Amino acid sequence: MNVNAKLEGFGAYQNKEKMAPAFKLAATTGGKIASWDFKQKQPLILYFLPGLDDALLQNLEKAALNLQAYGTETLALLPLPLETLKEAATRLKLTMPLLSDEAGETFRKYLKLVLPEDKNETVEVKNLPAMVFVADRFGAISRYANATSAANLPGEKEIMGMLEFLGNLCNP
Repeated sequence: MNVNAKLEGFGAYQNKEKMAPAFKLAATTGGKIASWDFKQKQPLILYFLPGLDDALLQNLEKAALNLQAYGTETLALLPLPLETLKEAATRLKLTMPLLSDEAGETFRKYLKLVLPEDKNETVEVKNLPAMVFVADRFGAISRYANATSAANLPGEKEIMGMLEFLGNLCNP
């Protein structure tokens, strides 16, 4: 895995476009959030975080608010119980939804996109990597990155640049 991740891509121009795997997970904002909720509506930034990191979550919250200017929704998925995530969201005053993927099932679906089959089957929940995926409003993943720690994922500026690119491609 990358130590200092850069956004890599699938994208139509590379003839490797991949659709974002579907999910429906309990959210700290109440109820369940499904990937289908955003299809044909807005781009989606999905952060897969292996654990709680208060400073990182606060930075992602700020980035999510800035990324909303691009009509984008930002979600963070963590392999932790919903109650643990709700406590963190309340403590940190987060408005960005945190999604509980306690068993790591959604993590594994997305891992299959970036790791060879024989590698991702052996990854235990406690060893899940940090990942970020940028999906256009049609659900096609245009860029992704993985890293050994969430702090090494691409920053807001790199993701904003990708969203600008997508905006030019996907204007209604």
